[in-house]
Amino acid sequence: MPLRDGEAGLCADLPALGDAALERGASLLFLCTPGNPSGELLALDAIAALAARLRGRCLVVVDEAYLEYADAPSASTLLAGHDNIAVLRTLSKAHALAAARVGCVIGTPALIEALRRCQAPYPVPQPVAQAALAALAPQALALTRSRMQAVREARARLADGLRALPAVRRVYPSAGNFLLVRFADAQDAFNALLAAGVVVRDMRALPQLGDALRISVGTMEECRRVLAVLATRRVEAAA
Repeated sequence: MPLRDGEAGLCADLPALGDAALERGASLLFLCTPGNPSGELLALDAIAALAARLRGRCLVVVDEAYLEYADAPSASTLLAGHDNIAVLRTLSKAHALAAARVGCVIGTPALIEALRRCQAPYPVPQPVAQAALAALAPQALALTRSRMQAVREARARLADGLRALPAVRRVYPSAGNFLLVRFADAQDAFNALLAAGVVVRDMRALPQLGDALRISVGTMEECRRVLAVLATRRVEAAA
């Protein structure tokens, strides 16, 4: 389902997704919020409206892998009124436990019981469980919250810096730890960053993104490095 590219950003068309789910008899519909690579944060009332429309026909699975970067409420707050919503959370992103591959699903008791009946025995190894508990301890959570605030501040400064570059066509608003950026010459930008040791995600093979790169938000110093490299390429191009 194509995303809508407008003033608000690169946005999912939830009513159209609902139409498609009903027309095709889908039993599962996955949403990602914040979206990847769009960075879009879906409104909870829009998710609730979609779930109400699909109730009894389709389970709406909301993937919130990047939600900590948004500092926004979870769709799990909708579960009391919508028994066809399931929420996925992970420790892979904000909690820096990607190698552990640990996360959870939040849903109604009936859904959780059904999932328990089909999951593999001992799905979480003991070392992984210990790492997860350590990441969720109060001191670790406080550190994670501090890192998330730093990422949000760096994201805003990086977005402002990129928008000031003539070579940048558009910087999409983002609630994730990355920015989706359209360039006048995406290949030139990609090559210059790579030559400087900065690896970004090339999005040009995806529909609607033939001129786009996804830039992860690092430290302030790393963001300044990205801007310096792209500014240098702008000067060379002008020369």
